[in-house]
Amino acid sequence: MIQFNKNTSLFLLLLTIINIMPQYAVDFLNLEKPQYEVVQKFDTFEVRNYKPYLVAQVQVEGRFKEAGNKAFKLLAGYIFGKNRSVIKPEAGNEKMKMTAPVNMMEIPDTQDKYYVQFFMPTKYTKDTLPIPDDSRVKIELMPGGLTAALKYSGTWSRRRYLRKKVSLKKAIIEKGFLAQGNAIFARYNSPFSLWFMRRNEVLIPIKNSDRFPTR
Repeated sequence: MIQFNKNTSLFLLLLTIINIMPQYAVDFLNLEKPQYEVVQKFDTFEVRNYKPYLVAQVQVEGRFKEAGNKAFKLLAGYIFGKNRSVIKPEAGNEKMKMTAPVNMMEIPDTQDKYYVQFFMPTKYTKDTLPIPDDSRVKIELMPGGLTAALKYSGTWSRRRYLRKKVSLKKAIIEKGFLAQGNAIFARYNSPFSLWFMRRNEVLIPIKNSDRFPTR
């Protein structure tokens, strides 16, 4: 009979992680993401210049984790076929590829209300995107422009996100930038990915025309 000790258990855990790592690497690497150029890198964050991009957006109410789950069901339903195709109306609906990240932001001057967004594939325009069956799903244009981005791994807890947001806001001020929009919690991986392999980001639109002119 095999005797398990702490070393054996650790070895089996590491072996499991090594075996499934490639599976979750594809989770992030193969998904289309918004286009941007890195303008400047600092110790704790980087400044990006985003191109404008389209999102499917819903407004939901609830606690941080609950709101994300509610929105995900509506948005996933839209991209997986709960829509009317514009490009091929004879086909009825249209399935779209999953993208990254899933964005989430608090609605200003509210409590427990959020906007949650799926980035739309760049092959579409606002006129060619499928029409949502559910009226709660809206198509919006994100303006792009200069954005401060702080990357981190780990869990999707609200406490962790807020701590990172405070850190980024402080760093922005220290480097002479001005925030000019709501902070965004960006998640790039599936809920089934290992927490320590996730790519999470806090994104805050900024301005500083003297330092980096907008393109």
